[in-house]
Amino acid sequence: MHTDRFWNIIESARSSAATSGVPFDEALVELLACSPPQEILEYAERFDEVHDARLTGNPDAFYEAWARYRSVAHQDADATDMGEDFDFDDADEMYRRLPRLARLHLGAGD
Repeated sequence: MHTDRFWNIIESARSSAATSGVPFDEALVELLACSPPQEILEYAERFDEVHDARLTGNPDAFYEAWARYRSVAHQDADATDMGEDFDFDDADEMYRRLPRLARLHLGAGD
């Protein structure tokens, strides 16, 4: 699988996850499930190459490959709005905005 196709699949899954609200891994599986078997195998092979590069001596290999794929201009044009800023150290605000995450990391709450 060509490198651009690999990253396009990841980018499509990321966009789908953001749009539909499903986790990235589920969006990726759903996308790959609709692909021909040969493309799934080629994706897995390319993923293993990227993953192995990350595990063998260069911990930044995955991110370097991603940065090479996405130009700075593309990153700026496609910046994701992370919403309004708030204090992540404020437990009450965390429970209000991100209740499941807060319960997981801060406990049951009041």
